[in-house]
Amino acid sequence: MMMHRPVTDHNYTAGILFLKPDANHVRAWMSHTTMPFFLLPLNKQWSLLLIQDDKLEQPETMEMLIECSKFVSLLYFFHDEDWGWGYRIYVNGFEVACFYDDYHFDHTMAVRLAQERYPEHEDIFSFLYFDQEGRQLLDALVEEVNGNPDYLAREFEDRNVEFFKVFHLDLERIEQLKQLISVEGLRDRRLHWRQVQQFKELVGMAELDRLNFRQQSQASAGRVPPIPAE
Repeated sequence: MMMHRPVTDHNYTAGILFLKPDANHVRAWMSHTTMPFFLLPLNKQWSLLLIQDDKLEQPETMEMLIECSKFVSLLYFFHDEDWGWGYRIYVNGFEVACFYDDYHFDHTMAVRLAQERYPEHEDIFSFLYFDQEGRQLLDALVEEVNGNPDYLAREFEDRNVEFFKVFHLDLERIEQLKQLISVEGLRDRRLHWRQVQQFKELVGMAELDRLNFRQQSQASAGRVPPIPAE
């Protein structure tokens, strides 16, 4: 499951990508919604949809993605330079792939375990981080998570990189994605930036860097630019 933390406009990227020939279909679909959006050409392969709810927190956003994906395959990409990066793929009305590389996975997983094991604490976060007894428990849980590779392996269960074929990636690149998006591929946390760059290069979207709805809105003074017809 993706977890998003507070971000600033200048250190994160969030957008929905689709193959460039589908741009007019997406524009027509979005014109029938009430959502503010930007449609931008990214490069020769991809176009980019920027929406206000770029962390996909609202039910209507998810409904829009599911419905639109019945006609156009969609790739959602998110990268917060301080917290992590990930993607979701939507095809034929279904979310078929989901991955999130949480840069603070050991603590995130420790909090989840504490919530499951100690339901008597209503504010488990405050207990773990601001109570002496809770802090000792947190340290023990973090040690447990780091000592058991099965916890991290679960985060890759829904990566389903084979679905990148709907975006015309060949088998060689899909195999490279499979090697990159793995426990072994992401083991060295000192290489966060390089790993994200490798992913973007393999998928063909290296130009997607620090772009998001709010930043684009400020840059264009709120005007929604038309996307050129193919």
